[in-house]
Amino acid sequence: MKMRKILFLLPSRALSGGILVVRQHAKLLAEKGYEVTVAYLHASDLDGDPVFSTIEPAREVLQSQLDEDVTYDAAVATWWETAYYLARVKARSYFYFVQGFEERLYPADSVWPLLVQRTYQTGFHYIAVNTGLQRYLQQNFGQSAVVIPPGINLGEFDCEPAITRNAGNTKLRVLVEGSPSAEYKRVGLAFEALSCVADLETVYVSPEGNGKAEWNADYFFSRVPYAKMPSIYQSCDLILKLSTDETFSMPVLESFAAGATAIVAEFHGGSDFIRDGENALVVPNDDIAAVVQALEKLQADSQLLTKLKAGAKATANQYLWTDLSARMEEALLTGFASGTLDPPPLAGCLPAFEAAHAMRLELAQSKIDNENLLAAHAQISQLLAAAQNEVALLRASRAYRVGNSLASVYRKIKRPRVDK
Repeated sequence: MKMRKILFLLPSRALSGGILVVRQHAKLLAEKGYEVTVAYLHASDLDGDPVFSTIEPAREVLQSQLDEDVTYDAAVATWWETAYYLARVKARSYFYFVQGFEERLYPADSVWPLLVQRTYQTGFHYIAVNTGLQRYLQQNFGQSAVVIPPGINLGEFDCEPAITRNAGNTKLRVLVEGSPSAEYKRVGLAFEALSCVADLETVYVSPEGNGKAEWNADYFFSRVPYAKMPSIYQSCDLILKLSTDETFSMPVLESFAAGATAIVAEFHGGSDFIRDGENALVVPNDDIAAVVQALEKLQADSQLLTKLKAGAKATANQYLWTDLSARMEEALLTGFASGTLDPPPLAGCLPAFEAAHAMRLELAQSKIDNENLLAAHAQISQLLAAAQNEVALLRASRAYRVGNSLASVYRKIKRPRVDK
């Protein structure tokens, strides 16, 4: 029997590196002749948005639209919640593509890190996006994982820059990328460091909304379709990526592919391809002085900048999608050949997970309701205080005193006389 039907299960369409990586794997496998389906647990406000490129000939559906009678040859979960829901899918082999230390996204004293770690303790064929995750799975859970990092289509980066340079403009142009609401991305820290260095040009790309008013960017882009990102990378000399936690950081690798270098913090996942002094400059986490020093160093040393850019381009050449898609295909074929697993991994855990998930949703809604109630109470209190202030001002006015005196005189005039 040959492997033919492949399913990737994702949480939703979202502007995240992990989602884009899986969609690209699905597209490339489908182009090789496999019947590939990408299913999403939840609908998204980005469904149908042109920000996403097509992944045809792969098919996209919601998980609820999957045919329960279909048996897939390989079913692949990514993001920890999808590992539980994969138990509802009939498949001859089950895989878990681990793309992050996802338990770190939750409070350590909550139940959620335990639920994440439970997905590492079962019978999946594991694939990890970097060697750090591979070691983590082996050392802590005894699981062997194949490492398949994200890839690059170099041809997409051979394009005209989105932002042209005027003749004689030699200013260092710095790209900042990241959600303004994600604290660990340290976008605010990046702009704080940039404000300390003169004669720079700043480009900011946000996947959602605008940044803060004090983030002074010369050029701003929001919710950029992935197909247009290479031209933005082409416009910049370097990317400033100060996240404290990144599993791989595709924007850095994509900047490398466009011929730019990077200044990065010491986040998890960067050590596989970011090398200090060879293709980038690495600074300690949350060290603004070191960031400023690195910016000024590249600003003053054009030879170093040229050297790092060349090293970055050479690094990008080692991460071609064609090679990495072949590695994904090989990993799936190897797992498929090892035989069917019955029952599916985590099959007995799904009801308990769904109960915990429902409780989390109820708690989240209760929190929202409580916040709305507090906001309404605060608004009413403000209106009452304003009304009391108006009454006090009225009573203190000359017109009120005159009117009150006239009313008192009138009451005395109208009061009936009583003979004693």
